[in-house]
Amino acid sequence: ADAAALCDDIAPEFSIEPLQAKSPRPFDGYLLVQNEPLLGPGILVRTAPSPLGPWSAPREVFRPTEPAGDKDLFSYAAKGHAALSPPGELLISYIVSAHDFWRLFREADLYRPRFVRVPLDAVLPK
Repeated sequence: ADAAALCDDIAPEFSIEPLQAKSPRPFDGYLLVQNEPLLGPGILVRTAPSPLGPWSAPREVFRPTEPAGDKDLFSYAAKGHAALSPPGELLISYIVSAHDFWRLFREADLYRPRFVRVPLDAVLPK
């Protein structure tokens, strides 16, 4: 009876990790990285002072280009990798897949992790 949602519109797969930044703005809290729900195209971030929240509203920080050029493709499983990121950036991984399952066998370069570096300034709360 005491259960409560920590945030709305969360994707079924996401990452949460501690993030400390001294520049471009001081931040000591948690970062959540997710795709837009329901296989939406954008990669979103949220921040919070603790894993329990309160979580910020989602902000888009990257939009994979692969689905934009081919309506059969979608991206999902976005994750942040702060521990692997160089100073001033956040490394984000995501997967590109196809609605046509058999296409994944014909085009082996589709279903694999992809990585993008996002400026930390775009990730940190304003």
